[in-house]
Amino acid sequence: MVTAPASGKQRKRWRVANRRATDGVIADLLRRQGICSCFVLMPEPYWPKHQNAYLLSSAHANGSLLRIECRRCRVTRFFVPSDLARVFGDIEVDDVARKMRCEKCGEKWSMRISMELPMAAQRATMTIRRLDRIYHVKRVTWRDLVGG
Repeated sequence: MVTAPASGKQRKRWRVANRRATDGVIADLLRRQGICSCFVLMPEPYWPKHQNAYLLSSAHANGSLLRIECRRCRVTRFFVPSDLARVFGDIEVDDVARKMRCEKCGEKWSMRISMELPMAAQRATMTIRRLDRIYHVKRVTWRDLVGG
């Protein structure tokens, strides 16, 4: 058995040389068995949305409310699904949380969504956010042209 040298630089060189030697042996063994010796992590595949996705229109037809909560500042608000469908389009209920931003702290990735079907007594005491209006802001940008 070969022992490692005592000094630091020599020990490091010995480790690198030993590692290269063992890597070559392992690669040869894998090649003989018909297995590739180069392992590369593959990206996750894209999974298309399924056919029976639960959309905002389905949630509105069910009569449920969407409870959207910011996990950072602990603000909870209730929304009507048809109002959110007017803003974002008829998307899946799970995708709404990724499109919203907390009005209090401004955080986007801390939103949690759940659906609730409250009883009439509970609904009478809830504060529900309704869509008031949608307006677009027109912004103007300028560019400088030399001699133009």
